[in-house]
Amino acid sequence: MEFQVGDLVKINKQATIEDLTKNYWNGCQSNTLEFLKKYVDKDKTFEVVSNYEDFLNIKEIGSNYLIELVNSNILKKIQVKEMTVSEIEKELGYPIKIIKED
Repeated sequence: MEFQVGDLVKINKQATIEDLTKNYWNGCQSNTLEFLKKYVDKDKTFEVVSNYEDFLNIKEIGSNYLIELVNSNILKKIQVKEMTVSEIEKELGYPIKIIKED
């Protein structure tokens, strides 16, 4: 899968051991294993910071902490749908008011 800087990604829970070991196992195995150990049970979203084809540098949304050299085969891209307020209201079936988060 082709990843671009700025793409949003999550851990692919359907990834296999073949996905984990494919392509760039030599350069990022410890980083990938530590990443999985820390995040596999969490439903976190990450942003691609840099792309080196077989591995990525990513950061968790809402954090500046860089996670370096993660095997790209264990991640999946999240499709983001842009909507206007009126489109959201139409989808929900009632009016909404956008408020600032604390």
